[in-house]
Amino acid sequence: MTYYSPPPIAEYPRDRVRTGGALIVADIIAIIGVVVGCVSLFVHGWINAKVAFLPTGRSGAQILQQFGVDVDRELTRIANREISGTISPTLWQYNGHAFQLFFALLVLTGMLLLIGLAAPRVRILVHVLALLASAGAVSVMVLTFLHVRDQMDSLPARVAQAVVTSPLANRIFAVTTGKPTVDAKPGWPLYAAVAGVALALLGSLFALLFAATRPSRR
Repeated sequence: MTYYSPPPIAEYPRDRVRTGGALIVADIIAIIGVVVGCVSLFVHGWINAKVAFLPTGRSGAQILQQFGVDVDRELTRIANREISGTISPTLWQYNGHAFQLFFALLVLTGMLLLIGLAAPRVRILVHVLALLASAGAVSVMVLTFLHVRDQMDSLPARVAQAVVTSPLANRIFAVTTGKPTVDAKPGWPLYAAVAGVALALLGSLFALLFAATRPSRR
């Protein structure tokens, strides 16, 4: 007796999620933001500040000029000392560990994005974590800059108090308002840090959306 046996059914591998072009682009943009944000922490000149005393009038300005270079040099020395005590040369050297935490969160964001590209099965999960890490970096930056602003607001009073203790520079108080003004302008490293973390956040967000809503299979 002859039995008929059907041919074996070919086994096909399970469908695998293919990395889409939009997802790759979003991840690359986020990783570029991570790199830019991290590098900017180690560059000098993130804030450029200058302290000046305002004369009470034209006669006061003339008297200030008569004091000569010595007073100007003394004022510059005092102002620079107080500024350096308030504003660190780089964001990485800022008091406390705020920007070290910012750096760690950005690095974590970049690592999670790379894992998401290489591991399709956990792609959505790691992109959610990357988005949370980048959002945490944004929060750290905002809170730290609010603290920096408070320190900048207190800088004129600190400079004025320091001038009082200097016999040479104290002579200018009679012909000025007695209150120094601070002209502080953000430098390009600060803009780079903001742009970097913004790119990391937006790139992570769009990468998560592409990973969750547009899975392509092969």
